[in-house]
Amino acid sequence: MTPVKPFWFAQRQGKTEEAGDNLYRLYGPIMREAFIGVRRAGNGKWLAFVRSEATAADLAASEAGYDNELDAWHAAFELYRGHFVI
Repeated sequence: MTPVKPFWFAQRQGKTEEAGDNLYRLYGPIMREAFIGVRRAGNGKWLAFVRSEATAADLAASEAGYDNELDAWHAAFELYRGHFVI
């Protein structure tokens, strides 16, 4: 599933580029590059994460409590905003 870009991301001229299975590279002229993604947890629910590099460890991850992938993508953008957007 392709993530839906939030309004604030478009306002900052953010771009997305697929970087793997459920992993996207985020970048833009006034934003730091990072990677966001989602994955299913052992409980069958979704979690979101943010990384500084595609193969790096997660900088931050949400709890595995999202019932659907779309909600997890929204959480991933929020993790990115909280860690990388100035």
